[in-house]
Amino acid sequence: MKKETDGRSLEGSEKNSLENDAMTESIPDEKLKELVAESVKQAGLNKKLNREDIQRLATKTRQQIVSIELSQTTISSRSGPLPSPEEFEGYELVQPGAADRIIQLTEKEQSHRHGIEEKQQSQDFTFSMLGLVFGWLSFIALVGGAMYGGYIGSKWLTISCLSLAAFGAISQFVRAAIKKKEAS
Repeated sequence: MKKETDGRSLEGSEKNSLENDAMTESIPDEKLKELVAESVKQAGLNKKLNREDIQRLATKTRQQIVSIELSQTTISSRSGPLPSPEEFEGYELVQPGAADRIIQLTEKEQSHRHGIEEKQQSQDFTFSMLGLVFGWLSFIALVGGAMYGGYIGSKWLTISCLSLAAFGAISQFVRAAIKKKEAS
């Protein structure tokens, strides 16, 4: 294969050399000299190099720089219940109708998850209401016990029932204040 450049025809390695030179024109000579000097030190060459050796090292260094500059890595990530459109296409190629089945499975899983969450919320509400009802019933029973203790003349029954009722009510006010403080 021949290529015309400035009236001359180039073949093989001359063409590759010309392409590499064109790609590395943007590399500053100072940087290239530093890289060549570093390569010479790494190779353990302590003698003076002739012009051809330096040119060979410079070409090799430029090729390494070009390969480093041209390398590119693409990393993609995604999150969600469905595969990417490219993966859907691949599934359809392997098994026609697979993409539709995947969507149906995802919808079914989402409906199931929503059902579990609704059931959990319903149970939480029920337990909360039961706690409230039993708390009030306990409070009323303790106040009633204190009144009964006063009626029969038992100071210990009256004091103990009123104390328990008061501590229960105070603890609920303290818990509410702590929750309010944590929320803000």
